Amino acid sequence: MAARVARIVCMGKLGGYSALLGGRMLEVDGRMLWPSAAALIMDAHRIGVEVSTHVIDTRTIGTDTPLNAAPELGCHQTDYRRAA
Repeated sequence: MAARVARIVCMGKLGGYSALLGGRMLEVDGRMLWPSAAALIMDAHRIGVEVSTHVIDTRTIGTDTPLNAAPELGCHQTDYRRAA
C-alpha cells in the first residue's frame, strides 16, 4: 500500500498553513488551517499522514521583495525535516 503524503500549503492571504491530501484539504478534528507548519505536521502525524518537506507558497509574487526576506508577510521559507 502506498503511503499517504500530504503537501503543505502556505495560505498567504489567510496567514496560516493547510495541507492537501489527494487533491483535498486535510481536516483534523475540524481544523483546516494551522498557525504554523510545525503544528500542522504534528497533527498530521497524529492521524497517520506523512507530510512532504516542501511548502507550496501561495503569496502574490508581484513585489520587489524576495519571498524569504519578508517573513512578516505570512509564510516562512523553512525546510521541515522528518524526525528520524
